[in-house]
Amino acid sequence: KVYQRRSVFSIRFLITAYDYFTRVIGPIMDEADQVYPEYTFSFYVEDIDKQAFIDRFETFFKDAGEEVSIKNEPVWVNGQSDLVVKRKDGSIKVYDFKSDAMNGKPMADFEADMYKKYAGQMELYKYAVSKAFGVDDVQTELIHLYR
Repeated sequence: KVYQRRSVFSIRFLITAYDYFTRVIGPIMDEADQVYPEYTFSFYVEDIDKQAFIDRFETFFKDAGEEVSIKNEPVWVNGQSDLVVKRKDGSIKVYDFKSDAMNGKPMADFEADMYKKYAGQMELYKYAVSKAFGVDDVQTELIHLYR
């Protein structure tokens, strides 16, 4: 019986994984020219850029309960995005995978909450990737497991 349960679970898992990859990951890869999984970034915010950086991210720091006291200190930013894709049309998009629980919320409310919750993180990814790739326009998308 244990063997049968494990087999049924494995088959369901494989079907679910296949469905997810064909519906969600496949279209991303179809548009991709270059793919950078787990893209790690690290950069120094120059003194001349520091005020603009503070202005852009201060609200997100405060929403996260963090104090912004970097005016007189060097600022290093380190992070890792789940997936950066340079698309065939030359545009760049950052994808971030999330597994937050829906807790019974309707999908539209859940997605709105997710975008609000992770807005600062997505904005930081845009900033970092635009610096790394030397482009102004970087798009972001949250992809959750309930999609």
